[in-house]
Amino acid sequence: MNSDQEFAEGVCEIITAFLSGIETIKNLEKYYRNNISAIHTIEDTDPELHKKLINKFKEQRHEINTHSIRQDNFNKTAGREGPATASEENKRAREKRIGEYRASHPSARFWKR
Repeated sequence: MNSDQEFAEGVCEIITAFLSGIETIKNLEKYYRNNISAIHTIEDTDPELHKKLINKFKEQRHEINTHSIRQDNFNKTAGREGPATASEENKRAREKRIGEYRASHPSARFWKR
């Protein structure tokens, strides 16, 4: 194995290491554009390695797409709620604590809701 091929494999490992942290298609495309020169270098050095790298990008894109489809279906399912915002979660937690205090504290019935 020559030094150019070792270099290409090292660059490929670095690029694929950061793929798993990308959560949106827009960020994935930006990551690809930012590394386009390194990707072209890999293509010139080792075409098979380039195909594997492109397949990794495709797999990540598919994973992002299927995750967003699952989230959309979860949001649209009858009788279920979608992901709550932080303020909604805080409100629910507060209402739960108030309910617990009302049940256990004698003067709690006078508290506002």
